[in-house]
Amino acid sequence: MKRVAVIGAGSWGSALAMVLADNNHDVRIWARRSEQIKEINAHHTNKEYLPGIVLPEKVKAFEKMEQALQNVDVVIIVVPTKAIRETIRELTKKLINKVMIIHASKGIEPGSHKRISEMIEEEMQASGKLEHVVALSGPSHAEEVSRRQPTTVTVSSKSEQASEFAQDLFFNQHFRVYTNPDLIGVENWRSIEKYYCFSMRINGRTSVRR
Repeated sequence: MKRVAVIGAGSWGSALAMVLADNNHDVRIWARRSEQIKEINAHHTNKEYLPGIVLPEKVKAFEKMEQALQNVDVVIIVVPTKAIRETIRELTKKLINKVMIIHASKGIEPGSHKRISEMIEEEMQASGKLEHVVALSGPSHAEEVSRRQPTTVTVSSKSEQASEFAQDLFFNQHFRVYTNPDLIGVENWRSIEKYYCFSMRINGRTSVRR
């Protein structure tokens, strides 16, 4: 069992927290809104993002990031690309130990066109608190994952050992995880996919899965 902090309590963050809880990990999810935190802890729901879904009791929500991060082994980042740097800076200040970061966000940084793993490394490297960065990507819907429908995703890192760690962390009978050594390809596809799916919706085609 690992102690895991999920930073971001939207639909995808909540769904990934469910997968981790199903795998018997100690899961702490961080959110900014107190009413959302109270709902998760009291009712085990997150109706705004996952209506009709009951979260496992192992998922505990925290308003203070330092509490969610206390003695964790790994941190899952699930926030919008525009919030990555700010979130990582806040996280780095409040971490007391070295951790692996797994990001499940999509997109590239406006202006610099840097990938998310590059942004994380830039913000954390000097702190000595970063072990490895892993990207998690795949044709997946949070709603389907939360209903434990079969899903396949890919993890990638500069470190093969880190990829395998992430694979073991998430892998179960419903959530299949495969490793890929091409970190740049995995992250760039995730970025392109975001805009491709958006264009399909504009043109009235909704069969493409994100």
